[in-house]
Amino acid sequence: MAHRELKVMISSRSDNFEIPDGNGGLMKLRAARETLKADLEAALFLDRPLLKVWINEREHGAGGQTAWDQCLAEAKACDLFICLYDGHAGWKLKGSKLGICQAEFDAAFNNSPGKVQVVRLPKATLKAGDVAGRNFLDALNSSQWFETQPQSDWPEIRAKIHSLVHQMVLGALHEGVRQYRKSGPNLGQALNWSRMTFFDRSSAIQAAIASEIAETAGCETLEAARGLVALRTIRDTRVLFSCHGAPRSLGEAAGREAVGRPFLNDHNLSAAKSWEQSDAGPVHLVGCPKGVTELQALALLGATDVTIVPGTFGVYAADRSHMVQICLLSGCTDPGSTRNAVQRFLEWLERSGEFEQLNRRARSRRRIVETIIGEMHPST
Repeated sequence: MAHRELKVMISSRSDNFEIPDGNGGLMKLRAARETLKADLEAALFLDRPLLKVWINEREHGAGGQTAWDQCLAEAKACDLFICLYDGHAGWKLKGSKLGICQAEFDAAFNNSPGKVQVVRLPKATLKAGDVAGRNFLDALNSSQWFETQPQSDWPEIRAKIHSLVHQMVLGALHEGVRQYRKSGPNLGQALNWSRMTFFDRSSAIQAAIASEIAETAGCETLEAARGLVALRTIRDTRVLFSCHGAPRSLGEAAGREAVGRPFLNDHNLSAAKSWEQSDAGPVHLVGCPKGVTELQALALLGATDVTIVPGTFGVYAADRSHMVQICLLSGCTDPGSTRNAVQRFLEWLERSGEFEQLNRRARSRRRIVETIIGEMHPST
């Protein structure tokens, strides 16, 4: 089966911004984009082209709705998206405060954040009073996507973008390999799990999650808490994770009943021998053999004012009132796919910076649990 080349979109404003060319002169952004396009399309893998680059070479003035729609369609459809940021949001439709550069970034990022990278060009500045430019910068800062920041001139920019594209292509290839590693539900270990009883499948999912979370071999079984528990240090906080397995889809009554509402048993986690007074948590991880939805997470928590974040790992949900945190891990059909879901969750915590909020909520939840224990078993 023949596959097309990977499509790369290079997004930036048109020609008003110039960069040092390394020879004492200046280079227009149009020339930089055209050079990058030629560089990337000339790069071969086993004597065959690997990349196809799309750039919008409108030079002057504002385009119309048709051009706007085409740019956004390309941003959504491309496989890899690179934004060259110079401090300006680009041309705008009449009467709008949204620049085309931000619109392209939003379209790509909301469609697939993993394919997006931002390069802050040297001397990129935001002009005073530029509302669209401020909105664009706020969007970029909130995404925490300023990872490539060349400091000098075109040769450095060119080299860093080459290196960046190399890493992006490798990342895309590795993600594809991860998908290959997931056995279908009718082969290998997935078939073995399908043959298991409800109890055994739930136990197998729990064990796979706990062993991937645990920093040591110290997984602990707590029957009173209906699952396995494992400790992991998330930056500066050691967090207790309570691991559960849904033997069937959460869309089925049998799957929901097997999981229940595990946070109602948090007070029983005090029996964990490895859970020290300074540790935080618990955070609940629920492995699900099928896909998961935000509605399922809401139903499980039984609350509406919650933080809900979908991702490649499944759905993460946090109750702001009781500080209960649950992550529904999707596609847990065998040990490999279950471990993969856990790793995707941990990677998201790190890359998004959400680990700070997770740790804060986990510390709060520990205090709440201790209070519950104290009310249930008051000292005499």
